[in-house]
Amino acid sequence: MDIQHLKSAWQNDQPDHVTEKDLQRMTLVSQHPSLKKIRKRLILESIPLAVFIFLYYDALDGHLRPVYVNVLLTSSVLLFVLNNLLSYFRISHISGHRDLISAAAIRLRRVRQAAVISLCSSGFYSIALFLFLTSGIHYTFPKYHLAAMMLLAFTGILIWSGKQWKDRIRHYEEVFRNLQ
Repeated sequence: MDIQHLKSAWQNDQPDHVTEKDLQRMTLVSQHPSLKKIRKRLILESIPLAVFIFLYYDALDGHLRPVYVNVLLTSSVLLFVLNNLLSYFRISHISGHRDLISAAAIRLRRVRQAAVISLCSSGFYSIALFLFLTSGIHYTFPKYHLAAMMLLAFTGILIWSGKQWKDRIRHYEEVFRNLQ
């Protein structure tokens, strides 16, 4: 294929007619597939936690637990959901910088901060849930095994979440390196 053939093919190509409204919709940050996944995850985590908070006191005998355990559990769930909301808004907010490199650096810093705060709030929630589920129990040998399995499950979930954040950060680091 020679250059003249490419030029004529380019000139004869009929462009797709895209309206200005379609272009505006395509460039909206809220329509980004990554943000849609985060938003979906946020909703899928928040709704069951809200139901849990409204039902735990009666359904799981919260009134029989110590007050500090109830306060820890409620505050940890609220912190977890609030952190997820704030992280989503911080990550989805576009920096006002005209320079793409500085905007990417700010985005990378925000994602790193969100990862640390998210893992800390998840850890706090896991500890509070463990304390709630194990308070008031008279331990026997099988119950120690169940408690150990619960701790392993919570630890595994935290490690998995940390790996997801690490992969996300690596992606942003790669984008940032490619811009420089």
